[in-house]
Amino acid sequence: MAVTVKAIKQQDIGIWMKANGESIYGTRPWKVFGEGPAQQKSPALSAQGFNEGKGVPFSDKDIRFAVKEKELFATVMAWPAEGSVLISSLAEGSSDYPEKISNVHLLATKENLRFERNSQGLKVYFPADQPEASYANALKIT
Repeated sequence: MAVTVKAIKQQDIGIWMKANGESIYGTRPWKVFGEGPAQQKSPALSAQGFNEGKGVPFSDKDIRFAVKEKELFATVMAWPAEGSVLISSLAEGSSDYPEKISNVHLLATKENLRFERNSQGLKVYFPADQPEASYANALKIT
């Protein structure tokens, strides 16, 4: 499921920020910016500015990272149509995130999600019901 900027209503931004603001306020860039097809296929930067979003639309395979103290936030850029996402940057044995993962929390619903971590990545299972304004889904990983 891809999302375009035109599909986002102004009131959705407020709903999203109320539910997911923790993944934005006071965070810093993590070791890895992100992963997924939108990043891999973004056009080369030809001048100052941003080039993301000028290539393919975001999907549930596009993930962006931020960190606040010992909390890692992974924002999945679309609701996963198949019910789960695989975050390859958080694979077991990753030098970027060698710490043990004990909890994956979906900020919008305030619920802990089931997950598995192996050499392929961190597979996170999303709930059946999609929350309001779920065009970008922040996960708090501890």
